[in-house]
Amino acid sequence: MGHSVVALTAAVRGFGAWRRHRRMRSGVQWGMWAPVRRLGRAKLIVGQVVWCALVAEVIVTVPWSERLVPQVLFWVALVPTLLTVRFERAAIRT
Repeated sequence: MGHSVVALTAAVRGFGAWRRHRRMRSGVQWGMWAPVRRLGRAKLIVGQVVWCALVAEVIVTVPWSERLVPQVLFWVALVPTLLTVRFERAAIRT
């Protein structure tokens, strides 16, 4: 799959999500983003999702000649999530 196909697919999906969001009543629109605005943990989760999606996009679109680089990128993408799991477990124990 070429870069242009991935970009076109992302643009179409983004446009569709934006149109769907615009059709919702304003109270529903505000309610969807309220946790992200108020809670630090929700912001962290959104950041992790964006980070993992970007790294996955790089792994998929770049033609790698060796296998080591995508494996390293995979683990780099998981580091924030694994750290969050570790610190959440520590916070629950105390």
